[in-house]
Amino acid sequence: MKRNDHLKYPALIEKENEEFIVTFRDFPNIRSRGKTIDIAKAYAIDALLYAFEDSFLNGRKIPKASHQKKGDVIIEVPLSASRKIKMLNSNAIRNEL
Repeated sequence: MKRNDHLKYPALIEKENEEFIVTFRDFPNIRSRGKTIDIAKAYAIDALLYAFEDSFLNGRKIPKASHQKKGDVIIEVPLSASRKIKMLNSNAIRNEL
């Protein structure tokens, strides 16, 4: 896989009080927070991975990322997780046929 094979999801980062909050259009129930933008982004990756795991455990496919909009940042899923997710999504599609 090439570097561009990472799953990438657009996110919005907003400052709320003394923390940075990360939210995703594609996963409206996910919110992560951190005292710095980098920490909030790191927690956002963890939150995405937990959401992926929950989706697969409950028989749901992982949605494709929506297009980046102005003001969004891209949260990149680690390559090892991206590979696994793509494989599991592919298997889920085959099972639906």
